[in-house]
Amino acid sequence: MAAVMNQCEICFKDGILSTAVMYCVNCKHPLCKTCLTNHSKFRAIKGHKMLPVDEISKIPDFVRNYDEFCIDHSDEKREYLCKEHKTCICFECLKDQHKTCTSVCKITEVTLETELHSEIETFRKQVSIIDELAGKLIDSFSEDVVVLQKKILSAQDELRNLISKLQSSLHRCETQFKAKVSTMCEQIKLDMKKCKIIRESTVKRSQELNEFVKYGDNFKIFIKLEELKSENIEDEKLLHEINNKTHRTEVSFTISQPDFENLFSCSFRSY
Repeated sequence: MAAVMNQCEICFKDGILSTAVMYCVNCKHPLCKTCLTNHSKFRAIKGHKMLPVDEISKIPDFVRNYDEFCIDHSDEKREYLCKEHKTCICFECLKDQHKTCTSVCKITEVTLETELHSEIETFRKQVSIIDELAGKLIDSFSEDVVVLQKKILSAQDELRNLISKLQSSLHRCETQFKAKVSTMCEQIKLDMKKCKIIRESTVKRSQELNEFVKYGDNFKIFIKLEELKSENIEDEKLLHEINNKTHRTEVSFTISQPDFENLFSCSFRSY
């Protein structure tokens, strides 16, 4: 495979062995110096992305094997963007599932040349916003867990001062308190875990996009970008849902005597 990639494909088809110097990402052909010069003369393909031949082996499999064709119609390229559903579709899908959609446009070279850069920048800003929000929530949840754990220790200290007289009653109170706080901690940790997963996902998506930008042609980049943007929107929506619900938690407890049955109570305030 490496030997083939080192040969100019156009010359090879003519029975000539010429060492390739560049690889056209769009045409998927290795080119020698002469064919590269001729390739650059054609206006329609002048803007094709070129990579040094030794870069071919560095192209990640998820970029190299990224399918531009429709899952439902394997012989149709996803050449249309449905803005309503935020997804790239083929012509058959356009005639069928998306025939009532009003915001569908064809992905053209002009579109790729004029919009792709700004779309990538918008995506990266979106990643930055998500990362910042996820980090903020993670820090907030981490503080909550520390505070709650300190409260547990404080409550345990006070309860244990009464153990000698109220052993069974205090043990029950302690167990109840720990169970409630643990439940709250688990919920907070669950939300924090969601934030971490989203954060890791955005970093991965950003890395994937960088690889597509580096090794993929504009068409692949555009389609992949729409997928990544859609995933970002869902993650950002989930983060806002987490952020908008009560995620800061305070815990307080009181110890009263001598009503042993109601000796201990605790309350939580979330904001």
